[in-house]
Amino acid sequence: MFSNSAKYPFVLFLLFTFLVVLGDSAEPLKEGILYYSRGHMGLEKQPVNSINELVPNDDERKPLLDGSNENNGSDHGCFEGWINYRNDLCFYGSQIAGSFFEGREQCGLLNANFTSVHSLREFKFITDNFDLKEYWIGLVYGSPTFEDGTQVDQEVFWQIADRVPWAHPSTLKGYICKAVADADAGVFEYKDFDEDI
Repeated sequence: MFSNSAKYPFVLFLLFTFLVVLGDSAEPLKEGILYYSRGHMGLEKQPVNSINELVPNDDERKPLLDGSNENNGSDHGCFEGWINYRNDLCFYGSQIAGSFFEGREQCGLLNANFTSVHSLREFKFITDNFDLKEYWIGLVYGSPTFEDGTQVDQEVFWQIADRVPWAHPSTLKGYICKAVADADAGVFEYKDFDEDI
């Protein structure tokens, strides 16, 4: 994405952005998306509009993995078409393209959150199952938190930042949702991800 000589000013600017956002007098970005595109950065403020027409019926959803995969299916506490991770989390990748804001709303309608990443192991699982060039996750450029409200771990962030393609929030992509598995009920439940995963 960047040549070696162009990467360092961008990294310094990224570090500066985090310092400003995390400073004592600065409030975290609560509305809008900071984006980097072709040499310029901007802030996109866009309201979340209702997109009920994009909510697929159950029969329109296509599982990303076939039913033979041991990580797929309700026997691990996830709905069919969701992918189980370590028997405690469920991930769903929608193949319906929408903006960042539409993806966030759709995850909410599924009683889930936009995906957050809290370890390199979890990031590897996500990238093994989804092409991040084609999907939105809950990482907002310049924000100290993911869309689900959990803190961005700076050590993990700096190791994955080059592998997460940044895009303008109106770019049409699928979205990846995350929920906590409930093996006893065979379904998942919404849960705040502030606890250690």
